Amino acid sequence: MKKLSLFFLSLIIVFSGVIGLFACNNTPPSESVIPETSNLGYTFDQMEDGYVLTSLNGATEREIGVPAMHQGKPVVKIASGVFTADCGVTKVQIPTTVKNIESGAFDSCESLEKIAVLSGNQNFSAKSGILYNAQGTEFIAVPKAIKGTITLPQTLKAIPERQFANRDGITEVVFPAGFERIEHYAFYMCTSLAKADWPTSIIKVGHGAFYGCKKMTTLLIPGGIEYLGGYCFYGCTLLKLTYDGTQTKWYEMLEVAYADSDLTTEEQEKMYWITWDRHVPTFLVEE
Repeated sequence: MKKLSLFFLSLIIVFSGVIGLFACNNTPPSESVIPETSNLGYTFDQMEDGYVLTSLNGATEREIGVPAMHQGKPVVKIASGVFTADCGVTKVQIPTTVKNIESGAFDSCESLEKIAVLSGNQNFSAKSGILYNAQGTEFIAVPKAIKGTITLPQTLKAIPERQFANRDGITEVVFPAGFERIEHYAFYMCTSLAKADWPTSIIKVGHGAFYGCKKMTTLLIPGGIEYLGGYCFYGCTLLKLTYDGTQTKWYEMLEVAYADSDLTTEEQEKMYWITWDRHVPTFLVEE
């Protein structure tokens, strides 16, 4: 009997191990790490505390892991204009050593889809292929060829003016709870953007924020919004626009943005008609 009990106990242990192995194999994999690409003929300039990457010199790799070290010292900075319009790079990985990335480092790269940051970097973070400061409160760079669903960091409160303009590969934006402001022309001509549900915490959406987002067909505007800019929905196919508030509050809110506009009187009248009268919503709260 004792031998029989041990036999069944062994079976249970083996079976449990198989289940555990199966479970582990079905765990979603973490983002793959790109090996450092060191044979690209990089150009570096020496600084007091390390090196700055200044050029790729005709790199042919599509996914680049920026080296953490050069000649025994850390790579601490990426200069402006390193990733040129014709470099062909689709993904860039930032090492832990980089402390400074100059404005415009990635702006010219037409093929760039994603920026990643290695765990342990104290100065930058990345989410959905977008580069932020370490806290995820400020944008550093949005790749020009970024595509698919963009999930914004929980710490983000606002999107600056034109931050996503002309990113026509974006299909959806997921806003965090507590998000507040979308500035002027933030999603200008994002022609594939079909879904961007606003959180109830939003208080401002600037002029032309979703100008040319022709695939947007439905939108619920929270009743707590205080500012909705002109030309906000110009070019959108909003078949179902609803507002969680009263008609009186809707037009009072629009007048704030109307008065704030620096357009001529004629342009303001056109803006008012195109943006608001054509897109009068269904009001969910009765007077």
